Amino acid sequence: MIYSKEDRLNIFMSLAFEGAARTGMQFVEANGGLPETFERVNSGSADYGSLGMDKRRRIALCANESYLDEFIAGLERDGVIAITGSSSVYPWRLANIPDPPFVLYARGAAALRGIELPVSVVGTRRCSDYGRTVADLMGRSLAEAGATVISGLAYGCDSYAHEGALKAGNNPFPTAAVLGQGVLVNKNDNTQKTLERILERGVLLSEYLPRTKATQYSFPMRNRIISGISGALLVVEAGKKSGTMITVSCALEQGRDVYAVPCRITEQLNCGTNDMLKKGWAQPVYGAEDLIGMLGLDAKVGENAPAASGARKAMPQLDEAQKQVYEQLLLGEKSFDELLEKTGISVERLNLHLTELEFSGLIKQLPGRVYSAE
Repeated sequence: MIYSKEDRLNIFMSLAFEGAARTGMQFVEANGGLPETFERVNSGSADYGSLGMDKRRRIALCANESYLDEFIAGLERDGVIAITGSSSVYPWRLANIPDPPFVLYARGAAALRGIELPVSVVGTRRCSDYGRTVADLMGRSLAEAGATVISGLAYGCDSYAHEGALKAGNNPFPTAAVLGQGVLVNKNDNTQKTLERILERGVLLSEYLPRTKATQYSFPMRNRIISGISGALLVVEAGKKSGTMITVSCALEQGRDVYAVPCRITEQLNCGTNDMLKKGWAQPVYGAEDLIGMLGLDAKVGENAPAASGARKAMPQLDEAQKQVYEQLLLGEKSFDELLEKTGISVERLNLHLTELEFSGLIKQLPGRVYSAE
């Protein structure tokens, strides 16, 4: 694979600031931009601020063109693709969070495919039989409806959501796993077989270098990517204090719609979903049909879903801002103010894009300046 100059600059930052995208972005801002940062490091004039000597040496090492060549050659040998912030298949929603990864390392059959309809399904590792059944059902139903199911491949609800999605034979890209370790590291939590099945039809993604092992700190950082990629987040089961709740917090900060499956009131272990619903953090989902309807997907749910009619109509040719507005409305009706908040587009530009989309017949305006996709 050929990487552009911009790709190489992002790979340099990934190598230098692995798992610390926010610190890396601050370093780039202090040095006037990404190309300028690379040049200033090599000329010895970089502003390192409070970064320690070990980090400074690491940055200088990674700014070497030969070092980058060697690293990229290693990616090619191992079948790993570096999807950088300048790549056309970098998830556009993820690019708009406060601290997007400089690179997503990808491995799998769908490594070079863009994710058009991403929906995250997450939950606790210690799931009940009920949670296992629901995660599998939701994963399969969403994938049959044309979505790509995003999760973290942790043992429990995450892995069952992936397994469910893989049962959707009509979907060429049913699932993507965002890892808290490198994409070349084997799993040690009984999910390795699921990982291997995902490689055949989906993709493994990670901001960590391909051979980096997981730590207790890497999973919370991973969670912001799970929510950041997706248009919506579904929580199957969760404890009141859990990694799942970290993902929910990230989703709310990123302006994502959050949904939750109500927990049985006799269940105390995984009753975090009921707490979310009570506080208004999430919308309740009582079945796969509910979620598919709220997300604007068009499919029959269940084992006999037809192969060809499962996906919603293809995304038309739009610029990035129009696409962002249209994708929001495909997830459900929204007011003008909600679109302002979720897209971050200015009032003037949003008015323009809404008018353009209306004239194109893609959306319609409802009373009260509420908009919906046609």
